[in-house]
Amino acid sequence: MALEHDAEVSFEGLEVAEVGNVLRAGWWSPEALAADGTAASPDLPEIMTTAIVAVRGEM
Repeated sequence: MALEHDAEVSFEGLEVAEVGNVLRAGWWSPEALAADGTAASPDLPEIMTTAIVAVRGEM
């Protein structure tokens, strides 16, 4: 299930350690994030792919 394209991203409610570390937000596919190389963790694209498969019930 896709999100609405007009969904708003909010930085309210960040943890203290996150303030100043979150520089931007965007909608990424796992493939695009892997190609970009700016993921917070190098295994995040793989984690995203696993989550998508699980949500779709493809496991």
